[in-house]
Amino acid sequence: MPETPPSNNNENSELSFEIFNSSEIGYVAFDTNGIIRAVNKQLCILSDLNKSNLVNKNINDVLNFYDTSSGEGVNFITLAQTDSDIHKNVVHPFIFISEKGVEYKVSAQINQTQDPSSGFTGYLLSIENQSNHYSANSENADRDYMLSLATKNGKIAIWKYDLGTQQFKIDPFFKTIIEHSDIDIQHFNISWLINYIHQDDKETAENEFIDFTLGKSPKYESTFRIVVDGQKYKWVLCTGIFSEWDLEGNPVTIVGYFQDITERKNREINTLKQGSLLKATIESTFSGIIVIDNRNDIVLHNQKLYEIWKIPTDIKLTTKADFEYFVRNKSEGNSDCQKLLFGNAHSNVQQVVSEISLNDGRYIECFSGPQIMDNRIIGRIWNFRDVTERKLSEIELQKAKELAETANKTKSSFLANMSHEIRTPLNAILGFSEILEKKVSDKSLLNYISSITQSGKTLLSLLNEVLDLSKIEAGKLKLQLTEVNLKHLINEINKIFQVQAQEKGLVFETIEKSDIPETILLDSVRLKQVLINIIGNAIKFTTSGFVQVSYQVKAQEDKLYNLSIAVSDSGIGIEQDQIENIFSDFKQRDDQDNRMFEGTGLGLSISKRLVKLMDGSINVKSKINQGSTFSVEIPNLTVINDTNGISEIDFDASRIDFHPAKILLVDDREIDRKVLKELLTGHKLEIFEAENGKQAIEMVPEISPNLILMDIKMPLMGGLEALNILRANNCYNHIPIVALTASSDANDLMTDKNNGFSYCIPKPIQLNELITVLSWYLKHNKKKAIKELHSDHTLPLPNAEDMATVYDKLNQSIVPLIKEINELHSSVKIKLLINNLESLSQQIKFEYFSTMASEISLNSNNFDIEGIDKNLETLTEYHQMIENTLSKNNSTKI
Repeated sequence: MPETPPSNNNENSELSFEIFNSSEIGYVAFDTNGIIRAVNKQLCILSDLNKSNLVNKNINDVLNFYDTSSGEGVNFITLAQTDSDIHKNVVHPFIFISEKGVEYKVSAQINQTQDPSSGFTGYLLSIENQSNHYSANSENADRDYMLSLATKNGKIAIWKYDLGTQQFKIDPFFKTIIEHSDIDIQHFNISWLINYIHQDDKETAENEFIDFTLGKSPKYESTFRIVVDGQKYKWVLCTGIFSEWDLEGNPVTIVGYFQDITERKNREINTLKQGSLLKATIESTFSGIIVIDNRNDIVLHNQKLYEIWKIPTDIKLTTKADFEYFVRNKSEGNSDCQKLLFGNAHSNVQQVVSEISLNDGRYIECFSGPQIMDNRIIGRIWNFRDVTERKLSEIELQKAKELAETANKTKSSFLANMSHEIRTPLNAILGFSEILEKKVSDKSLLNYISSITQSGKTLLSLLNEVLDLSKIEAGKLKLQLTEVNLKHLINEINKIFQVQAQEKGLVFETIEKSDIPETILLDSVRLKQVLINIIGNAIKFTTSGFVQVSYQVKAQEDKLYNLSIAVSDSGIGIEQDQIENIFSDFKQRDDQDNRMFEGTGLGLSISKRLVKLMDGSINVKSKINQGSTFSVEIPNLTVINDTNGISEIDFDASRIDFHPAKILLVDDREIDRKVLKELLTGHKLEIFEAENGKQAIEMVPEISPNLILMDIKMPLMGGLEALNILRANNCYNHIPIVALTASSDANDLMTDKNNGFSYCIPKPIQLNELITVLSWYLKHNKKKAIKELHSDHTLPLPNAEDMATVYDKLNQSIVPLIKEINELHSSVKIKLLINNLESLSQQIKFEYFSTMASEISLNSNNFDIEGIDKNLETLTEYHQMIENTLSKNNSTKI
């Protein structure tokens, strides 16, 4: 037969391979690159794949073989090229898994091969299905296989020790344990092994092994550390038993295993550390802790528990009943304590915090909560803390609070009574002073009366400040928000301080630093009180220079506005360490001369509290001898564009002309009734008097009053009781009833819509306020303004030959000064006006101008701004009258 030249023809390969199709062994031929060139029929059956799915495919991609020992996949290309056993025709055991997932135990052999007819060079893999030949040998193989997996997964290396030769034989997995793959561990002596044991564990491990070999223990078991790489170590569990004996019954061999237990040991060590930390933690706490499981056994407690419950230290607490015995003795009669402590340990009640009192006078705070593991209650934890000291402090604090509240009520009652007692005589003082001012024409006496009035108002201001301070401290002072025209309010402030500043030679000015809304919702009374206190202090402590008030309104978010007011002066200034003092009650600068700067020290204290009540703040910047700036910031104000609700126009009581009406005046003090009657003299009002509420109720049906003026505090029956009786009667509940009170709660009565009073007038009563309130409820007409009553013939005219001269002098030196004084009440300009009037009177020998100069001088000395304003109006009218007279005379000549 001629030799066929080499060829790689696949057809020839398949034809050459036909001989294997009748075999029960699967064959596969693959080249040096791992590409399958031919398979037989049995291989297709085993793999559940057709030839087309196998031929020309990489053997590692289509055939799934696994090592029986490690379970790792087999790479046949690597195995064929590197395994020296190939040339020894060694059979390898494998696990083979088909395409359908069927698992076979197989034996495989790889041989190098060539096929000259096809030119093929590579390997022939033969595979025999061992599952078809299951026998005792297969059962042993299964055991060996499972043992191999078990030892590997359990990180176990089996060893055997010959007592005679003292040689060890150890499983190769020991290399993995000690992380040393290059050593030969087939046979070595015990000394070699001991060198791997940690220095601290050598003696114990060696002694335990010797004790076992001497028969002192039936089984060898030791735990020690194996040093790895000279730095780290692994924990190893080593066990052993005797396996063979000689004819005399002496043991000759020991078998056992090394197991890597590093992970488990580390967990144990961490658990011990955590347990130690937990124990140290609970022992260091000030609380007594106890944990009881569902079987009512105590699983944990600390020494503080013994101390808190005064349990003898030699007593061992093991069950819940042991603990309850001592607790019950300390808390007998306390049902809350019994329920808290002796409840079911596995109750589903969540956290409970309670405070219990013990029979020995101590107080214990108890916390109780379930112990939960895997969403299951396995017990309960109690935490006890001795809070006796804190509780006793709280009790003392409560007693002190109650005493303070009692003292505060006593103080408030005292202030209310003092207010009533002081305001009552002040009502007579200020009331009769006002009456006398209308009846007395002597200028010197008017000065005395003015001084009495001013002193009375100063005393009233002081009283109001003390009462305001008391109300603020008690939290009873409430803001009364009204619609306020800020420009008018600042103008009022300007009028109050203009003359006072000019008298000291100070420049006083108000500056509007932004567009000011028509109406702002705020408490104008309290804001005015704050500004009067701050500006008054600025003028008081400024001897030369200026006092300036600047104000602006800026929009915030949410349609709210911020009001900023700054009061600057060039006064004596304040030391930085004294700034806080000036806001304290009854405090002034430490170095202040109180004889020079009189005051109570309450103004700024009250101002700061009032601003805080408005959610605002006061800040101060000051330098000694350079002046101070007080800044007031009030945020979150509401701007109202509608001005209908504003009543800023000055009210003139003299212009009210009442229709005839009956007024019932109810007051137990005769002098107060007399003051009111005198104040209302000249009005068409018939006054009826009653001394108490009971008498008033009896008089109402007889006289049918149009209005009742009712004092609050009276003997037999007070004003409130009388009010309620009258309001309950349909015949009289329409009558306006205005309260009169010298009490400190007048403002509260004024704003309380539920008390039934129509209004409340505080004592001392001022005529303007009284007439204003009466005008709300009684019919009246308004008289024409005083300036409208003046006519040409009411004022004296100079001689005809002097008329033109007077007119020219008025135009040149009088009218310009009037305009300047109207804009700014300057004391210098007022004095200049007085001098010019005196000069004009002497020049033309006309007494009228001298009389006007005297009136203006008197009003200026008395700080009577309203009187000065009327004098200026009169002079302006006189100027107009002269001009009209000259015009008429000229017309007549023509």
